Amino acid sequence: MTQILQYNQIDRQQWTSLVQMSETGTWFQSPEAYDFFASMPTLLEPFVYGVEKDNRLCAVCVGYVTKERNPIRQFFTRRAIITGGPCLADNCTKEDVSLLLSPFTFHLGALLRYTSRRAISTTTRVGNPLLRQQDLHISPT
Repeated sequence: MTQILQYNQIDRQQWTSLVQMSETGTWFQSPEAYDFFASMPTLLEPFVYGVEKDNRLCAVCVGYVTKERNPIRQFFTRRAIITGGPCLADNCTKEDVSLLLSPFTFHLGALLRYTSRRAISTTTRVGNPLLRQQDLHISPT
């Protein structure tokens, strides 16, 4: 069974292992990065989503929503940033990637002024073919 997970549902040991073993894994997808982002609640609102397939974490995406101190500026500039792109296991499928990206429309969409998806092959160190299929897309939320 494949399912989407949020922060409190992700096994941290599996999460760490996935980041260490994945070709697309960097510190920015690690539990330590999430903890670092969470340590600045006045500036950032961190999030993490994972995909679990057959009780194993096969994909994770860590990021944060920016915050401005000025309420008007915050309203017009809210955006989610995913530094380094998602972290994928070798056996991750196109369907798993789609499932991983689905919360950005449903859960984060109400928080953001716009969503932007850029060519991830330019921001990951390997350029995973599953991620290269993503191109620039900006849409109002």
